Amino acid sequence: SFYACLELGLDAETWIREGIVDIIAISSGGGWRSENDVSRAVAAAKTSGTLVYVGSGGTYPASPLNGCENGQPAVRRAIALNAYQQGAAGVHLFNHDYGNHRAMPVAPGDESDMPEREYPPIYQNRMGAYASDRFTHKDLQTMRDLGDPERLKRLDRCYHLASRSPLGDYEPQLPRKLCLIGRGASTENALRLQVEDDVEGGLADGRIVKTELRLHLTEHEKSLARIICHVNDQPVDLTAASTIASSQGEEWLVVDNPPVRQGMNTVLVVLEGTESPDGWELQGSGVGEGWPTLHQCELLLRCE
Repeated sequence: SFYACLELGLDAETWIREGIVDIIAISSGGGWRSENDVSRAVAAAKTSGTLVYVGSGGTYPASPLNGCENGQPAVRRAIALNAYQQGAAGVHLFNHDYGNHRAMPVAPGDESDMPEREYPPIYQNRMGAYASDRFTHKDLQTMRDLGDPERLKRLDRCYHLASRSPLGDYEPQLPRKLCLIGRGASTENALRLQVEDDVEGGLADGRIVKTELRLHLTEHEKSLARIICHVNDQPVDLTAASTIASSQGEEWLVVDNPPVRQGMNTVLVVLEGTESPDGWELQGSGVGEGWPTLHQCELLLRCE
């Protein structure tokens, strides 16, 4: 975030505009994130010719997709395509030689617990004691994909929100306790996700097979009938949602074909009424246990 950087005394936007830097990577101290200032950087670079890249190291936690539970390529594809559509010159990969910064079938933990992966003898990095630290053909294909905007348009993409805010970043939109619609919650409480793709055209010509909404909620079961969900102001029925779970036991509600659109998308998830959720009890001065909490929100474009 250029604004957050200014608070730290770093005027990166001026560095670009005045040509003080030749290349800049719009990144995050915590990982790849969809909220970034690529479009502002590209606008500033019009007078200087500075090359604008997007990228970072690992990715923030997302739902299982395409056999991966960590470093999902679909997350990087979404952020990369957004950046290309906004005028970025390419993608910057940081620490990509670390196995836990790339796609893995389970979340990273003790190296001894990591599953061994099939790999060809392509490259072994400085940490190469484990098969997970060596580049596979799939790893190399992911890198090729990230360099090809037209190919990215035809691959699964996951548009999701970061859940942490390292120094210099945008404030995260999640996690959050669900607000009560009868006590002031409104469309101003909606989450915002940017999708730089012609979704309507892609669905019409078959390039995009379907859209998905995935929500990672906890302590929501007793209140599910009271949860109001709107995608771009259109109601979505969460009581009919299917579920998907990770190996760590985290579960997401999955709704097929929500009305995703090109540009800014809004996702509103709030509680109906004025009463506290069933099962909730105030504990001291805190919120206590039993209040539905939204930890992650994802919009997926399925192309495969």
